[in-house]
Amino acid sequence: MRAGRLNRRISIRKSTSSPDSYGGQIPTWSTFLNDAWAQVRPLSMREMWQADQVSSPIDTEFLLRYATGITPSMIVVYDGKEYNIHSVIDVGDKHTELRILASRRST
Repeated sequence: MRAGRLNRRISIRKSTSSPDSYGGQIPTWSTFLNDAWAQVRPLSMREMWQADQVSSPIDTEFLLRYATGITPSMIVVYDGKEYNIHSVIDVGDKHTELRILASRRST
């Protein structure tokens, strides 16, 4: 993977919980991978159709260097916006780059 393509900073966050004052749990997001260099690419309708995802909200692709432990239960934060991860693909099963397909979270 050429480093020049990785020109945007993203963070990956995972769901955690912390205790509240009543002993219950409050769901929060904690940083799993901070300030990773990535290529961010919006998907076209044609690409979504070819991937058989037209009815799915997947609209953004993130390409980054390989990292272990990233799962669809996590979120991507890019440019102050949060994205739900739908799939994490080890490109070519070479452990060199990841392709994350995601959709923007509603606020």
